[in-house]
Parts: sequence; C-alpha cells; structure tokens
Amino acid sequence: MPVGVRCILFAVLLALLTGSPALHADKTRIRYATVDGNRYLFLSDVATYYGMRYSRAASSKQVCLSSRYSRLVFTLDDRATTLNDVSVYLGLPVRTWQSNPVVSNADFQLLIDPVLRTGCLPRSNAIRVMIDPGHGGKDPGTKGDRLKQQEKDVTLALASLLRAELARRGYQVALTRSSDQTLALEQRPAQASSWRADLFISLHANYVGTPSVRGIESFRMCPKDTKSTYGNTTNSSTHPGNACDRRNTRLAYEVQKALLQATGAPDRGVRQANFLVLREASCPAMLVEVGYMSNAKEEKLLAAASYRAKIAVGIANGIDRFRQAVGPQP
Repeated sequence: MPVGVRCILFAVLLALLTGSPALHADKTRIRYATVDGNRYLFLSDVATYYGMRYSRAASSKQVCLSSRYSRLVFTLDDRATTLNDVSVYLGLPVRTWQSNPVVSNADFQLLIDPVLRTGCLPRSNAIRVMIDPGHGGKDPGTKGDRLKQQEKDVTLALASLLRAELARRGYQVALTRSSDQTLALEQRPAQASSWRADLFISLHANYVGTPSVRGIESFRMCPKDTKSTYGNTTNSSTHPGNACDRRNTRLAYEVQKALLQATGAPDRGVRQANFLVLREASCPAMLVEVGYMSNAKEEKLLAAASYRAKIAVGIANGIDRFRQAVGPQP
C-alpha cells in the first residue's frame, strides 16, 4: 500500500542518489512517495530536473518526457520503456501514486540517470577488454535447427573478430577462451579480475520455442532490490558486480544501441539478470545475445562472416562510446 509523500530539494536528492550536484536546486523540488516498500519519484518532477517536457494524454497509460536531445516513453504498470528509441526494461514497473506516475528510485539512479547524464558516471579507464565467448568444450550451448551450428562455435568466431576490431582501435584485448575448451562460469569473471580488465563482454546466441522471435538483447547485472527481466526474481543481496551498476547500465545501453545501428536487427532491449558472469564481475560488465538460433533468418545470418563482422563493429562502436562517456571530462 502507498504510504507517505515527501518533497525535498533536488540538490539534496541528487547528492544522495548520484553524488553529483543538481541543477537549479534553488527553484526545483522533487517529490517522492513510498509504494509497496520502495521509494518512487514523481515523473513530472524528473522531467523538470532534466529540463524536459512532461506529457500524458488523459486516457493513455503512456507518459512521455522529451526535449530536443532525448525522449523517454514510460508505460504505467509496465517495466518496458524506451530511452532515446532504445528498448530498456526497468527493474520495477512504473506505478501511480494518487494519480501521479512515479518511477522507482533505483531505476532513476541506476538506469535513467546513467544514460542521460555522463556526469553521474564514475570516471574510469576502459582500455583493457576481456571478451568471453559463451559455452565451449563439453558445453555446446544451443544449436540451430537448420544449419545445426553450435552456439559455442558462433561465439568463438565472433570473439575472434571482435578482438581484431578492438585491437585495431588501440584496445588491449584478451579472451577467456581462444579454443573449444570447457570453462566453468566462475572462471570467466575470475580471469577478467586477474587480468585486471577494465571491461567484460560475454557473447551468446539465443534460442526459444517460438521460431518467429528474433533480435538482439543486452543484459546488465540486476541492481539490489530490483527484479530480473525474465525470471522476475528480486536480487536481494549486493554482489561484486553491483559496484559498477551505473557503468554496467551505460555499457549495455551503448552496445545495444550501436549493435542495432550496425546490424539493423530488431531491438529486444537492454534487460537485467543475475547471471553469475555478471554477478561476480569486478569491472563494468555485460552479456549480449547477438541473435536467435531458433529463427531461420538469424541462424543463417549468424553463419555468415559478413554479418558477424557487423556485430563485431557494432560492439566495438558501443565500447568506444562507453569509453568516451566515462573518460575524463573536458
């Protein structure tokens, strides 16, 4: 049940939420309410903070925040949203408190703000990249229905292309496996840690029982007290990967956006999950599902060297954009 409402200066709130000073703190206030034990912020006030227009049709469940630079579309009682035309899944659904659309504090702090404001991102280096080709050896992963190619082979081929592309751009790159070897899940983030990686990228290909489903989706680690997109289970603990929550978001967002631009694939969104390789990562990390082996068109594309090259370029472009976002500010 909703309990209580508060109103505090943006300067105070943003110091608590992001550690960054707020703009126009002398003129603008943000309200929050407690809904089912979670703090939710008024979307109308969030719009004001960013200098965006707030709009909601009387009979519509959609709420839009827009400016000349950005456009955010939320749906009441839903976790699916779009940030600058990229599909993104919130940790908790948008709710209504006394007729006011509200978004969770965690989603504002660790999803929306890191995408819209580079100033809230911790400054860090992003030159050493560990690429993790999913599966391998005795673990083949999924398999295509027609061409019968195995996920472990697709991810290794992609990893080799991505390593070459990143090296060409001046990155230092390592792979968790460079051959068809069996590798336990816990070994993968451990390798990244021992190699002192700045970024960890885990590559996978998907499979579902519905052959028409296709597209690319990217995963970040579930922030504490938010739910995984698929399993709908709450991450009730803080894990090593949560130390990089904001940068995890920005990395997954930039790579997803760049992959869509490079490949033209359908957007399956930036999602979140409590995957072990993300949970135990000691640096900004993401997992990307580059396509569906269960879809005949994408299975064929994933077998083509030219399409794999597009994926490698897309991921590298996303890493470039992330590196620019977290680098020294001018």
